Amino acid sequence: MTLAPGTRLGPYEILAPIGAGRMGELARIYMVVGEQEKALDKLEPLLKIPYYLSPGWLKIDPTFDPPRKNPRFQKLVAGAA
Repeated sequence: MTLAPGTRLGPYEILAPIGAGRMGELARIYMVVGEQEKALDKLEPLLKIPYYLSPGWLKIDPTFDPPRKNPRFQKLVAGAA
């Protein structure tokens, strides 16, 4: 999914094209605005490449508290993405 400049996500607005390096930040924004499934869509591919987010990090990062009971999220933090 491409987010064009001008796209609004809750109180946030996309101002420029987003590169692969910013998908983690986009996942956080989706989480903050209550779009858990969209956040998980962004996290799944990130956990398959070398990136600062890891299953261990997702377990402790309070940004990701809302989906803790979501089976899809549980699979990600178990490392079985």
